[in-house]
Amino acid sequence: WKRYGIQTSCYTSGLCLELFPSLAQRADKEGHELPVQGWDHAFLFEQTVAEQAESIDKTMAAFKKVLGKMPRGYTTSGGTLTPESVALSVERGMKYIAAYRNVDVPFIINHQGKKIVGQNSYALCDFNAYGHQDSTPREIMTQWRDFFDVLYDEGLRGEPKMLAFGTHPFLAQGYRTKPIEEIIQYVQSKPRVWLTTREGIADYMLKNYPDQDLSKFYPEAVA
Repeated sequence: WKRYGIQTSCYTSGLCLELFPSLAQRADKEGHELPVQGWDHAFLFEQTVAEQAESIDKTMAAFKKVLGKMPRGYTTSGGTLTPESVALSVERGMKYIAAYRNVDVPFIINHQGKKIVGQNSYALCDFNAYGHQDSTPREIMTQWRDFFDVLYDEGLRGEPKMLAFGTHPFLAQGYRTKPIEEIIQYVQSKPRVWLTTREGIADYMLKNYPDQDLSKFYPEAVA
């Protein structure tokens, strides 16, 4: 990321902050955003509402302790949501919640007079490239490139899209990193592409499209 001048959003659990504080501080210093992903990557559907709240609060306390500041985004483990997720995020001052699977654009969520940006968790990720029976890293990157090309073309036709790609901590060997570098070079060669963090997207939406809620472009979902 540093070589290509890219700032990313690094999903961060409170436990990882406590175990690896120097790594979190380095990522923060280099301009990466660290959103909350709960205390220990537990799935929300396995937790009570009180446990969900405690997981976020413990992680926010770790942010304050390790980084000296509070997170501004919430990303749920495994891209799962509960009916309480939006309220829990808004009550804690989050700008966005990233957990949705069925949208290619960010959108505004109105909750009791306050606005928060909904985003997809990620469209594709590299997780399926780590087993013996799964896709190869290059096959995964081919899917990512095809997805980018489709959404890029839609953007050129006047309907810009958001594309998020997830990488995991297993990313440590050259045959995995080389295809990702090629994708980065490919994307950066295209004009009018914005590579940014989730917080950057949330700030842009709240400033420029504060009323762009789901009903404006996806009434079927609301219905």
